[in-house]
Amino acid sequence: MKYQITVKGYVISISVLTIFNHYDTNSMVKNLTEIIEGFDGQPFYMLIDLSMSDGGTPEAFEQTRKFNLWLDEQNLKAKAIVCPSPLLKNINESRVRTSDKQLIKYFEDIKSAHSWFDELSLQYVI
Repeated sequence: MKYQITVKGYVISISVLTIFNHYDTNSMVKNLTEIIEGFDGQPFYMLIDLSMSDGGTPEAFEQTRKFNLWLDEQNLKAKAIVCPSPLLKNINESRVRTSDKQLIKYFEDIKSAHSWFDELSLQYVI
């Protein structure tokens, strides 16, 4: 599998484990949509770990952009993205980011991302 999704409380953690294409992204988006719809409107948080990914195809980034537009209409409270590569961060921001509705912050490691959630007083959902 090219990605892993875990849910703890209302925190969804996604690890992208390699280069992703539109097939992988389609599968991941379908799984995430089902999880988020299962929250029945409750607030949730996302931690996306791209530290093992080398990027994706243009089609994968386009699917992710569309998913992000859908996320804008959900009860997403904050999104932490672990992305130690400045190049991948720039690509992600230019190809995926289409809205400023989401509270997003980039990190170089997972520990820092969790600390940010703690700063936001989100520990009650973990």
